[in-house]
Amino acid sequence: MVYNKVVDHTYRYCITVLKVRPVWSVFVLEWSNRMSKKKTERQIISSIIVNGLRETIKVHGPISRRLIGSAAKRISGPLLRRKKKNENTNADSD
Repeated sequence: MVYNKVVDHTYRYCITVLKVRPVWSVFVLEWSNRMSKKKTERQIISSIIVNGLRETIKVHGPISRRLIGSAAKRISGPLLRRKKKNENTNADSD
C-alpha cells in the first residue's frame, strides 16, 4: 500500500529513484524495527504464560478447576513484575 503511494508520487512529480531510495530505506528500517519490537514483546509474554503453565503442571500435575488459581498466580506474578520493572525503567529515563 505504501509502496503504491511512493510509486504514484514518483510518477506524478517526476521524482528520480535517487531521491526516493534514501527515504524508502529509512521507512523500511523504521518499520522493521517497530515490527521486531512488537514481535519480541509478544514472544516474551507468551513465554511467561507457557512457563507458568508448565510450572503449575510440574508441581500439581494436570490443571483442574481446583488448581486454576495456582496457575493464574504463577502466570500473573512474572507479568506484574515485568510491568513494574518497565514502569521503573521509564520513570528513571524521564
